[in-house]
Amino acid sequence: MRCLLYSLLFLGCLTAGQAVPAHLMLTLNQAYELALRRGENLQITAQEIQAAEARYWQAVSAVLPQVGVYAGETLARRTAERSRRDSLQAGVSGSWLVFDGFRQTNLAGAEAATKRGLTADLQRQRQLLFLDVGDVYLQIAGLEKELAVLGDLTTALRDRQRELRGRINIGRSRTSELLSTSTDLADTEAEMASVSGVLGASRELLAFLLGVPGDRWTLSAPPGGLPAAASLLDYLWKAGARPDLQAAAEYETAARRAVSADEGSFWPTVSVGAGWAAVEAPAAGHDWQVTVSAELPVFDGGYRAARLAESAARLRVTELNLTRARRLADYEVRLAYNNFIAAADRWLKLSAASASAEENYRAQQHDYQLGRASNLDVLLALTNWHQLRRRLLATEIQARANLIHLEVAAGI
Repeated sequence: MRCLLYSLLFLGCLTAGQAVPAHLMLTLNQAYELALRRGENLQITAQEIQAAEARYWQAVSAVLPQVGVYAGETLARRTAERSRRDSLQAGVSGSWLVFDGFRQTNLAGAEAATKRGLTADLQRQRQLLFLDVGDVYLQIAGLEKELAVLGDLTTALRDRQRELRGRINIGRSRTSELLSTSTDLADTEAEMASVSGVLGASRELLAFLLGVPGDRWTLSAPPGGLPAAASLLDYLWKAGARPDLQAAAEYETAARRAVSADEGSFWPTVSVGAGWAAVEAPAAGHDWQVTVSAELPVFDGGYRAARLAESAARLRVTELNLTRARRLADYEVRLAYNNFIAAADRWLKLSAASASAEENYRAQQHDYQLGRASNLDVLLALTNWHQLRRRLLATEIQARANLIHLEVAAGI
């Protein structure tokens, strides 16, 4: 799935400037592609990566030679003689930080690690976005299928009403049976209205993620049945390379390099400066010079020691974050795997129960025609069958969502 995420992001970048068609039939991957193009959080992280890269080059430039060209003219006169004593100077100057306890080198390494961590965070955000889109997508697909099941129940109850009216006219059924059926029909229609409301809210949420109004797309329903899953050990193995774990490790590296940089502030600083005067009037007797300087900090009120203590505390925080991230990844994989297996087991049992309930309804309907069953028996069998259909559908959607959670938990 990781390759799929990258390919979808690439396609999203290529099509970012293209107009969205008037109406879309969206699969889950297509919906995710639209969400990638829309996600502001991803764009914010991408800008943070560029900022980290800029800070890296700032640190690198501090250890490179600095070269400049200068020119200046001084206009002056002596008060007593009233004569001008002007001076003109122009040339090239340069400086080079030879040694500073490797402070700038470590700062550059810390920024490079931060950039790698942000890049891994961006990859993890894409995976979590796929999880969000997948949850809402499957919820909408499940609600649409549930409405279809309720529609089938409504049709069956209306057919039942017509049959009962005919039987009442010939004296074979009671009016109370028709009223009971009408009550069940009204209750089913109220349930349909409730499901329709939840469906509308879910479509609005997905429209927000996609950046496309809800009336401009239709979802391609996932196929029936359950997808297959690998073994728990496979998912646990893959979770070790999860992007957020890589990011936590990079942030620990950055914090460690920051500690080394603060330790380097206790070392002396050595620098070399050079200058060449191309033009100098009046002449000073030399046209170039080289200066070597060294500085050793002696006392600063404990500022550097306090800054080192702060960096050490931040390093410990990143170490604890990495430990927690590893434990959390293991927990999330195990939890998602357990949820998927449990949902799959429920789905298998509900499949058998739904098939049995359908056979019972057909049998009760046949017995009713023969006068061996009451209308209440038929209604109970009909309602039980469709309730099991709804539970089976909800379990299938939940199992598919659990599988997405499992794959994202493993960083696939």
